[in-house]
Amino acid sequence: MSELALILLLATCAMAFINWRYALFLCVLTAIVQDPLRKMVPGQPVYFVVFVGAVFAAGWLGALVSRVKLAPNSMLGWRQNIGTPFALFVVLAMFQAMHSLAVYQNPTMTAIGALSYFAPIPAIVFAYQFAIREGVQGIQRWMKFYLLIAIVALGTVILENQGINSRMLGEVGEGVPKAAAEALQALLVSQAVPPHGVVFHAGDTDHDLLVVKSGHITLVTQWPPDKGLRLATVGPGMAFGEMAFLNGAARSACAGAERGPAHLVRLSRAHFDAWARQYPEAALTVMNNLAQIGARRLAVTTRQLRAVLE
Repeated sequence: MSELALILLLATCAMAFINWRYALFLCVLTAIVQDPLRKMVPGQPVYFVVFVGAVFAAGWLGALVSRVKLAPNSMLGWRQNIGTPFALFVVLAMFQAMHSLAVYQNPTMTAIGALSYFAPIPAIVFAYQFAIREGVQGIQRWMKFYLLIAIVALGTVILENQGINSRMLGEVGEGVPKAAAEALQALLVSQAVPPHGVVFHAGDTDHDLLVVKSGHITLVTQWPPDKGLRLATVGPGMAFGEMAFLNGAARSACAGAERGPAHLVRLSRAHFDAWARQYPEAALTVMNNLAQIGARRLAVTTRQLRAVLE
């Protein structure tokens, strides 16, 4: 998923650079799309939040190449009306940055503070150049686009708040209320599995429940897969290891990434039991989901064994 997100980012930056007038539209779209993409990547990496900045920078560079004036004094009436107050603002902001560095001895915090003061300025000038070229109709088009995207984003937030979305839990979290799901998700531990990597062998005594976030995991009677009978292949959002999790028995099969890499999340039985004491009704829903998953997988395995024996 990270690789796909980076490819999409590069494509979006290229479009913003080629036609800088599309950059503001692409910034809005990127801001909305990066959030669900980030949440689908194990660990929810923070770097996704700078995607909008990358798209804006590409559009800004595209405007420079197109010889658009992006200095603040290119704005009509800047020198007469804003020049002096802006110069005073710059002096005060720099003084505040030096004071922060002297007091806290933290260059990172100082840089972030300075960025928060000065980052809006290029955006204001960029938007000004867009407005004087596109006119009222261009501004209206952007506002309509912004409102449409915002409404779609708000709709997904409302659905998530109603407990309809439990991405990290996959099929295990179906029907679990939002508050309970968030508490359970906080207990999950990420695990990266390299190609041909083994998650567990038959006979192992760990009892963790596992959910696939990306890639695929093969369940077989013996590892490597070509030495045993393939029982199932589970993909994103699907759980496995539910039998050991439910009954505490040793693993009855092997699991691993047969081809490409995979990313999982693990839930220990001890953590689940502690969570269940706080959310007993949600725990019953999870246990019911696991029972259904186990029943479906057992039915498939039975058919496979019957076909082999016949």
